[in-house]
Amino acid sequence: VVILAAGAWGEDVDYSSFRKNYVPQGFDDPAAEFDAALNRSEAEWQRDLDLGDQMDAPTRKQHRIGNDPRQMERLGKILDRIIAVSHRPGIRIELVIIEDPTVNGFTYSGHYIYLFRGLLQAMTDEELSMTLAHEFSHILCAPGPRRIRVSAFLPKLRGLEAGEAGMITRMYSRITEQEADYLAVYYLWKAGFETSPAASQFEKFSKIQE
Repeated sequence: VVILAAGAWGEDVDYSSFRKNYVPQGFDDPAAEFDAALNRSEAEWQRDLDLGDQMDAPTRKQHRIGNDPRQMERLGKILDRIIAVSHRPGIRIELVIIEDPTVNGFTYSGHYIYLFRGLLQAMTDEELSMTLAHEFSHILCAPGPRRIRVSAFLPKLRGLEAGEAGMITRMYSRITEQEADYLAVYYLWKAGFETSPAASQFEKFSKIQE
């Protein structure tokens, strides 16, 4: 299993100073946090999945949801292979297509992965495998619930200004994104996918965001 080192916080971050000054016990090791997320108890799994599922109804109200059997079959075949080799091979995941030209996808760490129509049109099957693996990995790592728990202790830290609190949450967000990338590549390799298209996917995202 991929394990993160402290360097995952980024070259511009003085992790030792950050850990000493701001991070309370239980949150001082990104690798341990990652490992703990993947090895949660059944009660913890259910709690985090339920928390993510609460966002499904508001999301469907906010967006126009598509019904495209051909695309659902295309995506389902890819996701099934990823789930089968994951840490939770029996988990149920529902794919939701949002009718919007945006090239993006997201999840709330529940049973749902949301993909925009623009993403499906812009990406090849191989590139979509990376997107699906990335979002699925977010579900397993539960960054949403973990970020909530991180936010909960921020007000308790003495002398912490608003800007510093924002810096901590941004760095934590960076870690969860890297976790999902690393775990996604591991699952793709394990499932027999070609992992090189991940680079072309990132390149497409970069060009779109410019």
